[in-house]
Amino acid sequence: HEDAAVRMGQLLCRWAFHQQPQCAMRVGVHKDKVHCFRFPNQPNAYYYGAALAMATHLMETVPKEFCVHISDSCKSRLATLDRMPFEMTATVNRQGSQKSLSSFAEGMSWMLDWDAEQA
Repeated sequence: HEDAAVRMGQLLCRWAFHQQPQCAMRVGVHKDKVHCFRFPNQPNAYYYGAALAMATHLMETVPKEFCVHISDSCKSRLATLDRMPFEMTATVNRQGSQKSLSSFAEGMSWMLDWDAEQA
């Protein structure tokens, strides 16, 4: 599933790059628990959990537009995309200051450009 999520993110970024005008896009990918609830008499479901929190954090901290930012645990589970030219990135907290790798739960994260191809 990690491969599908990363590839979908890359394809969305590729599509966004080629729009006129460009549609700035960043994607965060992480696999963990997700919970769902629905208010009575409401059509929409609401989701929350560790996967959404980390994916949102990765999306917000990717260093540039049109990239997929994935957690180290997600990268280690890639099967078919494991040879893509990922670039290790420094993890940044929500206030914009760099965190040491030891203070980040995942340790490190990885970035994949929209135009990257399998090595």
